[in-house]
This record gives sequence, structure tokens and C-alpha cells, in this order.
Amino acid sequence: MSHAETKLYGLLDGARYPEALGPLVLEFASEVRSLFDGLPEEEAGYAAPFLVQIDDASADWVKQIDTMDQFNPCMTLIRSKHEIDALCAHLRCFLIADIGDDMTALVRYFDPRVLPALLDVWDRHVLALLTSPMETWLYRGHASEWIKVNVEGLKGFSSPEPIAITLSAEQIDELERRCDLDAVVETLTDLGEMDADTPYADRYGALEPMYRRALRWGLANTRDRMTFCSFCLRYGSAFDQQSHVKDVIEMAVRESCPLEDLLQTLPQYVWERLARRNEVRGATADTEAGT
Repeated sequence: MSHAETKLYGLLDGARYPEALGPLVLEFASEVRSLFDGLPEEEAGYAAPFLVQIDDASADWVKQIDTMDQFNPCMTLIRSKHEIDALCAHLRCFLIADIGDDMTALVRYFDPRVLPALLDVWDRHVLALLTSPMETWLYRGHASEWIKVNVEGLKGFSSPEPIAITLSAEQIDELERRCDLDAVVETLTDLGEMDADTPYADRYGALEPMYRRALRWGLANTRDRMTFCSFCLRYGSAFDQQSHVKDVIEMAVRESCPLEDLLQTLPQYVWERLARRNEVRGATADTEAGT
């Protein structure tokens, strides 16, 4: 199917820019729909997910959102032959999943950071139904370039029978595990320990090896892993090789104590030594980069 026979839509996560995205698309996009309309969640206002029609991909407002997406992932692109109301109604059917015990959960497939995990975790039949009206679906998320969802491959899982929109406890646990690093990146950025003016893909890529090392240490919760990454940023990625720090990390794992509390018990000279060592490494790296 040619592009002339389809329409281009932006699926936006308004919660990423609640003060900017909604007003921007309402002013400039020809068609805008909130996926929360008619649902209890519609009180979220501009923090809702929006489906917007993109008549001109080179328009300034589209370029502005494209830039915003690179620093705080908020947009996926869908090409479909369907009109906006039909596509929006279809997407709305997949927002709420039954998670058992008479409980439901919001499925954030419109968040480019969550989408790749969901594509791996959610049932193929559900994904086939979700993507059935799409010709293409693109996202960036943790990457600097657009990634194409294998929409054609999913069509092989389509089913003529009604499909329940569910998430098992195991699927929820896996989604939380896969999205944990995003939570750490977001928190450290909000705290000013990571530069919000650095593209998200670069921040994510820089923190990922530190986060993986925290996992190898056996740090079991998000707060401890975030503490580990925070100290890596401050004192260098090898700060955990210092003997006193090693002892503290091992104690945190062994006794399930908060890592931050234990690190604060270390004498000042340990941090001064680590800071000097990190400064030397930084100066050496700058010198090598200049030669």
C-alpha cells in the first residue's frame, strides 16, 4: 500500500510534556483525539495520550515534537488507512488490561520507552489485534534512530475469536523489570545528576553499564540500583572497586540494608580519594581526546 493511500498519525504520551504537548497539537494539528475521552482517566487532561493527524511531516510543530521526543520520549508514528476516529476507538480498546482479582491496569503502549518491552512480553495474539489497522509503527524510545515494529510479522498471529486484554502477574513483573532503568534515568535527571539537555538515548546508554553492574552485585530494588548509579556518576564508573565501598555493597546485599545509608557511614577520606581518582581519570581522558 502506498503512502498516498494511508494517513500518518502521531501517538503522543501527553504525560511526558503535560504543559506543552496538548496545547501545541490542539493549536496546529488538523485532527486531535484523546485516547482517554469517555474513560474515567479523561480527567488527566493534557497528560493523556493523544492521537494526532500529521498532514505535513515537515511542519514546524511536528519538528518541534520530534525534537521533544529525542530528549524525553513521547511519540510513536503510525501509518494507517483508517480515519482518526476509527483508529482512536481501536487503540482505546487496548488501554486497560485485566490483571486478575477484579483489578485492572493501564497499558502504556503509547510510551515509546515501554513499547519495546510490551512487544516482547504481551501475547502475540493481542499484539496482532492491536496492530491490525496499522501499515507501519515506528518508535525511538531508547534509541537515537527510528525502530520499525514488525507489524507484518504479527499479522500471522491474528485470531478470528475475541481476545481478552490481560496481563499476568509474571508479565507485569517482567514489564517492571524491563522499565526499571527508565525509572532510574528519569529520577537522576529530575535530581540534576544527569543533564536533561542530553538526548535520552545518550543518557540511557551511558547509565546502562552502571545499572547492569548494580544488577551483578545483586542489588535487589530500584532505590539501591539508583543509589549505585548515582555514586558511579559522581565518583566514576569504577567507584565500587574501592575496598571499603565493596564491603558496604556486599553488606547491603547480604543484610538487605539500604545502600545509601551504608555508604554514608564511610569515612570522608574514602570519598576524597575517590574524587581525586575520578578527577585524574577525567583529565587523562581529556588529554587523550585532544591528541
